[in-house]
Amino acid sequence: MKKYFALLATLALTLFLVAGCSQEETKKAEPKAAEKTVEHEKAPAVTQQFAHEGTIKLGVAGPHSGDLAPYGIPAMKAAQLVVKQVNAKGGVLGKKVELLIQDDQCKPEIATNTATKLVTDGVDVVLG
Repeated sequence: MKKYFALLATLALTLFLVAGCSQEETKKAEPKAAEKTVEHEKAPAVTQQFAHEGTIKLGVAGPHSGDLAPYGIPAMKAAQLVVKQVNAKGGVLGKKVELLIQDDQCKPEIATNTATKLVTDGVDVVLG
């Protein structure tokens, strides 16, 4: 259980740190056109990966029903809260975060289908 909340806290902290710069701050420090090309070539792989997409899809898989729902529902609600706050600040890397929630009931046979569904839906990151 401690690992679960540590993972959630790490995700929340990462999203807050990445989204910490507002778009206004980036506009003020916007480099000249020639410098943009050089910076784009040096951009981290994550920036280039999401450069073509309109949103960043965050999948949340966990027990949202059944006996273990008291462990999965708080994580789901926390993810919803973090995504709402991040999107209110302009998103991550200028992209909005879209939350895709899947209930795996903490059962292996359902978790396999849940993982397949998230991959099919094109999620970029999974919390679960």
